Amino acid sequence: MPRICAGAGKRPTVARSSVKLPLVEKMTRRFDQAWNLMLMAITLSALATPATAESDSEKERTEDCATAVMTEYVKANDALLQETATVMSVEATIAQRRLQEEYCLRFVRCSLDDQNSAIFRVQFDSCLKDEALEKYGAIPGDTD
Repeated sequence: MPRICAGAGKRPTVARSSVKLPLVEKMTRRFDQAWNLMLMAITLSALATPATAESDSEKERTEDCATAVMTEYVKANDALLQETATVMSVEATIAQRRLQEEYCLRFVRCSLDDQNSAIFRVQFDSCLKDEALEKYGAIPGDTD
């Protein structure tokens, strides 16, 4: 059984042994992934804290923007789907992906201005991922 070692100011690590066990390696990778996600969540929440103190009018503007963007996206996507047969052509699939990208960009812009910020990029990526999962009726899988 691996020992958990903690160094001063360092994140916990699993002690390495000369015997490589697949289960131990997989658990170590999962621990590392969970640790990295936790650090990213802490960082992002610290960066987002000032944004949560926005005024009611700013919050209302953000909600109105997001509603308008979503409404336009749903109408455009429905129109695209009405034009296609039971199986979408390659061109229609590309057009739908571009529509999803534009929607996600506009949706995230409703609440964030700085496209170079880590929060903006994470939210944009998350939006695209959600759209793909919804399109294919999938659930997020293991990231190993």
